[in-house]
Amino acid sequence: MKFEGIYTPAITPLHDDQSIDWDGFAAVLESLISAGVHGIIIGGTTGEYYAHSAEERMQTLVKAKEIVGTRLPLIGGTGALRTEESIGYAEAAKAAGYDAILVATPPYSQPTPRENALHALRVDRAVDLPIMLYNYPGRMAAEMSEEYLDRVGRSPNFCAIKESSGDINRVHLLARDYPHIQLSCGMDDQALEFFVWAIHPVTRPSTQGHSTTRSPHRLNRPLKSSLTYPIRAFVVARIRKRDTRSYQKNIFFSCDCLYKKSVVPRSCMTS
Repeated sequence: MKFEGIYTPAITPLHDDQSIDWDGFAAVLESLISAGVHGIIIGGTTGEYYAHSAEERMQTLVKAKEIVGTRLPLIGGTGALRTEESIGYAEAAKAAGYDAILVATPPYSQPTPRENALHALRVDRAVDLPIMLYNYPGRMAAEMSEEYLDRVGRSPNFCAIKESSGDINRVHLLARDYPHIQLSCGMDDQALEFFVWAIHPVTRPSTQGHSTTRSPHRLNRPLKSSLTYPIRAFVVARIRKRDTRSYQKNIFFSCDCLYKKSVVPRSCMTS
């Protein structure tokens, strides 16, 4: 699977009694589609999956697919403490017709790279779907290290990683040593750094006195987000300054920048 453009994690609106507001959930998804995102993640950190019951998580996976249909690719979150639970969410996503799944490190348990990789590989074997890894050590207390990436790399389903560590050195490592894994910017404040690193010169020079951009990420698609246009302008400016024909390689975005209002986490609400 080729991930392209901007994939936004959907929030999960709640009623005052903390039950899920399904009408609001549908409105969120329609808003993201109207904004021009290229895919939607259901059951990610932004959706506060950790504060939902297993039944609620299954319901959000099914309802999101019913609402979105085939209009955009959908990625189903599988994060859980136990591998068996992650497999259950992955199987639910596959049954609902999702395009890919999001696999994170089991939180709190601090697995070794080998243990973490075994977790991901078991989920992979259970559903055989394209997988976007989710590296968020600030929340999971364990990083998807080089040993981990080498182990999961045995399966071609691991085709992307959402990099949310905040460590710019990880961007260099992933782009240089793991070019077969598409790299997603998971930190909104590092979007420019991700894009700049992704510019690689190609040998054919421009014959027009300036350079053009060959992008596999469909960023020329209209997008009503304040993020895309400054990034694209910055990238084009850098390319023209180099005066070489260049391209953007293996970079896409997973960000929350389309949400204008702050959301109070369910875990912070009082009953």
